[in-house]
Amino acid sequence: MIMSTTKTIEGMNIIKTLGVVDAKSTMFASNAADSARNNLEAEAEQLGGNAIIGYRVDANPMTGRAHAYGTVVIVTGRRSEDTEPDNAVIIAAASATALKAHVAKTTR
Repeated sequence: MIMSTTKTIEGMNIIKTLGVVDAKSTMFASNAADSARNNLEAEAEQLGGNAIIGYRVDANPMTGRAHAYGTVVIVTGRRSEDTEPDNAVIIAAASATALKAHVAKTTR
């Protein structure tokens, strides 16, 4: 599943918008952001999408819960292998790492 925090995916064409989806985490603590993202991807696949644009994840380190949302789309085209990784992947990884670090720090 391609995920982007922006409204477009470089080198790809959005051919159909399937709708907005949101998902909450099913786990507490450090895996909350990953859990919410995985649930979001599952919902997008059920709608028949192959990408999510406008991806966001809100993590609450106090409760150890997370909420992810975005717009499910069908895209065609091919991203160049020469380009940098999609910024959503970097942001998602940073969010999950920050949440894990904060939870670990506050639970000591």
